[in-house]
Amino acid sequence: MLTAGATPSDQAPTVIALHGLGDNAERFSHLFRDFAHPARFLVVQAPTPYGDGYSWFSIRGSGSDRHDGATIEDAVARLVQFMEYAKARYPSTGKPVITGFSQGGILSFAVAALHPERISACFPIAGTMTDELRALATMRASQLPPIVAFHGAADPVIGVQQTRLAVNALARAGADAELHVYEALGHHISAELKRDYSHLLGLRLSAAPAG
Repeated sequence: MLTAGATPSDQAPTVIALHGLGDNAERFSHLFRDFAHPARFLVVQAPTPYGDGYSWFSIRGSGSDRHDGATIEDAVARLVQFMEYAKARYPSTGKPVITGFSQGGILSFAVAALHPERISACFPIAGTMTDELRALATMRASQLPPIVAFHGAADPVIGVQQTRLAVNALARAGADAELHVYEALGHHISAELKRDYSHLLGLRLSAAPAG
């Protein structure tokens, strides 16, 4: 989808957007309908049916590291293939920004850790990093793109503690990483979070270099 008057032939900045578990691309695209900056949003749909939506990767058990690292990496590999297609198919200014909610936020973090050279920034919402990916990202902190994360302090699905641990570790290692936490917010996107997210994403896209 194109925002703020951008046209199909424009070399607009590109945002790759990833929905959460059980959601789909059509519903998630509503987050960007009133985005105030010219951009091309590629809202991607996960491959595996889950409820009335779709899933990017499997989840095992419970706890802070219940996400299956192997299937996360499989999902990243598929997404990289899509990114190669999108790079050839759509005119763009610079590398894409990657963003996502929940599972999509986890996958956004994973792309930043595994393929930092492919993106210009990472904007995860209510996502986190596995212990393995956090360790990898910390070791290559100087190579990471800017990471701007958003999370509810009362999130019962993906607790903010693991996300705070990851962002703090990256920042201490020298990465450009920040976390915006919203008190009393659960596992959803509030009006306040959306306002801050849209503003900071707009600033990032406006500053994106060509090439």
